[in-house]
Amino acid sequence: HALRRGPGRASTSSAEVARLTPGVGTGTFMRRVALVDDRVAKDPAQAAEWMKRAAQEGFLAAEVEYGILLFNGVGVPADEAGGAKWLLRAANRNNPIAENRVARMYFAGRGLKQDRIEGAKWAILAASAGLNDSWLDGEAHKLTPDERQKVEKAIRIFLGR
Repeated sequence: HALRRGPGRASTSSAEVARLTPGVGTGTFMRRVALVDDRVAKDPAQAAEWMKRAAQEGFLAAEVEYGILLFNGVGVPADEAGGAKWLLRAANRNNPIAENRVARMYFAGRGLKQDRIEGAKWAILAASAGLNDSWLDGEAHKLTPDERQKVEKAIRIFLGR
């Protein structure tokens, strides 16, 4: 994808997950955190705590999921600004889901101060990774020619070009 930066997606190694969760493999850890393993009680507060711990250790998928949990108040008190912080962190590490959510937050002014230029920048980055969103496309079509130039400049600066 032409707009992607850096050598690839950042991730936490299996060794780091094992250190965080002694005796639990990476796959089991993620299933527990995602609350999809039928052998584990579905406890949103516990899942949010596991997600938070993994996010704090830099596990990219956990940064995204914890940001969403925090934004929506699932297992933790709702904190849109706190959720936005985690999603921005993941977006800056090239996660297209986080880029998409950050774009929506900027356009809607939820969790982040409304900023159509930043919203469009993140929407384009997410789309460049194959994550299409018709709502974001509609918002981007509302940009003026001057705003579109600012978006192009913001993307160039972000990508270091």
